[in-house]
Amino acid sequence: MSDNPIVACGSHNLGYKASYGNDENLLIIQGNGPLALAYSVHVLDVYEHYRFRAEQMASAGKYFDGFLQDNDSWQQDYIDGKRGTDATYFAKD
Repeated sequence: MSDNPIVACGSHNLGYKASYGNDENLLIIQGNGPLALAYSVHVLDVYEHYRFRAEQMASAGKYFDGFLQDNDSWQQDYIDGKRGTDATYFAKD
């Protein structure tokens, strides 16, 4: 955290297609310390969340191979009601 932090955010991924072929956005905010701190905390939170999940999966002997399923079997837990309950949880009064 410097005296003059910079936050860069948006959909632009700094690649060639993003710069010359796609309709992307990039917002650069300079000098806003509280915003830079908030972004830093969020990035670390996301990183820790996925690191924790990866460690739990590895300890269970499961590893993500980088490929998604090529059939509809991934839907079964949603159909059975074992997953996808977040919406009903947050909708409660």
